[in-house]
Amino acid sequence: MSPFGSESLTELIERDGNEFVAIRSPASAEHDPDYREVGRFPTREKAEEFLASMDSGFEAAPRPGMTDI
Repeated sequence: MSPFGSESLTELIERDGNEFVAIRSPASAEHDPDYREVGRFPTREKAEEFLASMDSGFEAAPRPGMTDI
């Protein structure tokens, strides 16, 4: 796994076979991360774009380009 955007471990992107999995922990988790898969993408770039587009509220609706999670 590698952090996306900074040393913050709030958002991660992990490769799983041919997919890139976007994983996020809500800010409310504070010191004890509560990671949740928020999408799977064909490229790392698409996963990064998705995470960048998410607002800080974390609860995101499915978006185009995501596969079933």
